[in-house]
Amino acid sequence: MTLIELFDKTPVENILGSLALKPDKVVFITPESRKAIRALPNYQKILNGRGLYPEMRVKSIAKNDLETIVAALYEIISDPSDSYVIDISGGDEGALVALGIVLGSTDLHVSAFRMNTVSRRGVWFEFRKSEDGRRMIERTVMDYSGNSQVYLTTEENVFLHGGRIYGTSHTFRRDDPVCEDIDRLWTICRRDCSGWNAKINRFSGCASRYAAEQDLYSIADDDIGRRGGMDRELWEDVVNGGYIVVEQQYTGRGITVFRYKNEVIRDCLTKAGSLFEYYTYKTALQCERDGVPVYDSATTGIILGWNEDIDSTRNEIDVMLMAGMVPVFISCKNGDVETDELYKLNTVAKKFGVGYAKCALAATAFFDPEDRAYSGDAASANIKGRADDMNVRVVGAINRMETDEFMEAIANLVR
Repeated sequence: MTLIELFDKTPVENILGSLALKPDKVVFITPESRKAIRALPNYQKILNGRGLYPEMRVKSIAKNDLETIVAALYEIISDPSDSYVIDISGGDEGALVALGIVLGSTDLHVSAFRMNTVSRRGVWFEFRKSEDGRRMIERTVMDYSGNSQVYLTTEENVFLHGGRIYGTSHTFRRDDPVCEDIDRLWTICRRDCSGWNAKINRFSGCASRYAAEQDLYSIADDDIGRRGGMDRELWEDVVNGGYIVVEQQYTGRGITVFRYKNEVIRDCLTKAGSLFEYYTYKTALQCERDGVPVYDSATTGIILGWNEDIDSTRNEIDVMLMAGMVPVFISCKNGDVETDELYKLNTVAKKFGVGYAKCALAATAFFDPEDRAYSGDAASANIKGRADDMNVRVVGAINRMETDEFMEAIANLVR
């Protein structure tokens, strides 16, 4: 089967048909042949990673020249032993008119196909002749929303749009025991979100590497509980909760040697924003609708490079999710919120989502009138207004939400 694609400015449109239909050949028709040729290696790499190896080529056409476009299509569908499918999801009006002319006149086996990128529901159009010679169209609805092939991972989506991932935080499965650790730590954090950031910064400042090869750390006993040092209540919480394991107390030297329970917990207790990011990531992993996970892929602490150049523009995104072909970018703020964060989300979405991406600002104390660090009605309204202007969803006062409520809010980002 040969799939004919009208090369589209939206990269997702150019690969969706191949993921769904698994063709033997793909021909892109476009007046922008150089741009299409540069994009082919990215498409091929993603498809090859799925075990799909279609032959791909580009057919150059003149822009807005209907006669030339029709002639090019007839040239492509010249083999009567092959079957052809024309993807009518993308492309400009001129190319679509040409497709209509060809579909209405050829006797070769040519079908048409279109799919909604967001819902992943498509329609197959089969063209036949009735007994009296009239051309008829048979429509078959095709649902790929639960298909394990028709989706992109976060890495594939970035690569598809010409970018690269230069780093991520630790990832884990939705049923990993560390999820319970994160939930229990979050119950500590949510009591005083703004205070948590300051406590973690002081904890990180007091803890020192003790034995790198054994992944051990130490803290001076007199740093615990002193003004400007390690908060004693937090120290007791993390020790009693098993988040850090005390290996040895050298009373003569006045130090305690310990190790972190795992790498994720180490991140949460050494970088102020990490716990909230991991909590959001973990919650997204566990989102379900009708027993099916909402998100097909998720990454946290992702550093995006805009192209292959090592000196290219880079942005850090706290949580990136993929619901089928739709990317979701989330910024997690456990303290203050600056308008620059909204611009960053909006810019990243345009680069790596092109019309389909969703953005969200997840925040705690900044939007919580009951928190001592509340920004105030005016500041809160200002950020919400700007966010609305830039199509950024605000999920605020998450510290007041139970897990199920937060899970519903994250799931609804792609509704």
